[in-house]
Amino acid sequence: MKKTTLDDLVSSLEKNQYRIELSRGVMDRARKAIERMIEIGR
Repeated sequence: MKKTTLDDLVSSLEKNQYRIELSRGVMDRARKAIERMIEIGR
């Protein structure tokens, strides 16, 4: 499996190279998980 490096990540973000599409349900569940993690860290 190919390894993703920090340089690869920076390059893809600068070029808007890769598009990731998620369903609304997946995005909502991920958002809730991230919000819980932020609240725990406060």
